[in-house]
Parts: sequence; C-alpha cells; structure tokens
Amino acid sequence: MNIANDVKGMVINNSNKTELAMGYGTLYGDLIGGLSMIGDLNKREIYDLVKYINHHEQKNIIPERIITRKASAELAE
Repeated sequence: MNIANDVKGMVINNSNKTELAMGYGTLYGDLIGGLSMIGDLNKREIYDLVKYINHHEQKNIIPERIITRKASAELAE
C-alpha cells in the first residue's frame, strides 16, 4: 500500500466471492486493495475463466502450476 501511495497507484485485491462467503482471507494479503477485479466471481467461475483464457489464447497464459497448486496461507498442518 505504501508503494502504491508513493506512485499514486492502486493495489488490486485478489479475493473472490467464495473466500468472502466462507470468511476466509489473509489480512494485508488477499483482502487488501482498492479494486477487486474478480470479487464478483466464485472460485468455480474463476477456474472456468482461466480455462477460457488459456483456450482462447491457445497457450497457457495462466500456467497449470498456478491452477493446480494447493492453498498455502495458514492452511498447512
């Protein structure tokens, strides 16, 4: 946020409806930001959007490792 303020920019929030509905989020992590570009989408819609983007562009704009990796924030045993 400090850097965004210094350069007169805006931090983009990456939380989604599924996380908000479940009350899950990381303070100063995925809950921070002034603009939520995927805030009206649930997780299933996000995965569908990623598949559409990669199919439409005929290459993995969003790498498979990003799509298939397990959640990490505070969820580790």
